[in-house]
Amino acid sequence: MKNHTKAWIFVLLSFVMMMSLGSVYSYSVFRLSIEAYFNVNTTLSGLPYMFALAFYSISMFISGRYIERFNSRFLLVLGSILVASAYFLSSLSSNIYILTITYGVIGGTGVGLMYGVPIQNVNLWFERRIGFVVGIILVGFGLSPLITAPLGAYLIQTYGLMSSFRMISYIMFVILLFISLFIPLKYVENKSELNWDYPILKTSEFKHLYLNFVLGTMIGLMIIGLTSKIGIELFKLDSITVASLMSLFAILNGFGRPLFGLIIDRYSIRFAMNLSYSLILISSLLLLFLRIELSIIFIISFSIYWLNLGAWLSIAPNATRLLFGSYGYSKNYGIVFTAYGLGAILGIVFSGLIMDLFQSYYVTFGFIFMLSCLGLVVVHHSMKK
Repeated sequence: MKNHTKAWIFVLLSFVMMMSLGSVYSYSVFRLSIEAYFNVNTTLSGLPYMFALAFYSISMFISGRYIERFNSRFLLVLGSILVASAYFLSSLSSNIYILTITYGVIGGTGVGLMYGVPIQNVNLWFERRIGFVVGIILVGFGLSPLITAPLGAYLIQTYGLMSSFRMISYIMFVILLFISLFIPLKYVENKSELNWDYPILKTSEFKHLYLNFVLGTMIGLMIIGLTSKIGIELFKLDSITVASLMSLFAILNGFGRPLFGLIIDRYSIRFAMNLSYSLILISSLLLLFLRIELSIIFIISFSIYWLNLGAWLSIAPNATRLLFGSYGYSKNYGIVFTAYGLGAILGIVFSGLIMDLFQSYYVTFGFIFMLSCLGLVVVHHSMKK
């Protein structure tokens, strides 16, 4: 009974930790203020967000190789300090490039160090329903904007951009360090040797999955980074309303993970991928051809976009397990997850360039439409399961 209670305390604290780390999905709340404060365009304002996601992916990949050889609590404490420091140092930034280093490189590295610990440790706490428990923990990351987006919008409107960063750093430090010090952890007694060989890299299944994951996350992370700007500039909504809607979108982002997990269990990876791309295509068509700048179009279309980012963060790990087996899963998914970082870089760079060159969100929607069509073609010609 004692271990059972500790196991669920571990799940609860992991969920709260993920909600804190997932604040990176609320970056678009800061984006207009960042552009005004540093006097930069859309491409440059996307750099901190892009680097945060890229270094989150890289850091998670590297730290995943060391989790079983080093103290997991040390990784959590170090990650907590890095995330809190990232926000504090961001409040002292004098230009967009320094903000990219503080918020992006330092913050993204901290998130990646912490992210893998509960995913690895859950296997030591639970013998059954591991996938379900992991889903509960990961939903916290997707649900983060439910709280962090309205909080960020309120702080910016009340105290300004730099003071908001400083306040968030204090909040992150208290919450994350407390969790890191007191979360119950278990440790592997027989630590495995480091092995950097990845046989899945030689398989066609890996290449097809990787390309699809790049496309899926490229679309999702691109649109999440522009959500607040599009709501305010195209649909003429105020910042508080957009931040509140982002809470709804966050719920759908979180819901997309277990939903598409069930779809894969019931049908197949191929069906889930086709469904996701088709939904994204429909959302893009609504924005392109209705061209009705009403809040209902914004709500429907962006609900679909956010839902499908959650979908791909369920499709990728489930596909990794089904295609390559449970043995070496964490190692295999570590390399697959680097597609998330590549998708972030490509999505944010292209979205920024499109806006700076064409000054039209409709060109962005058209680009997403083409990406979803490309995804359907890739699935048709590559995925067999």
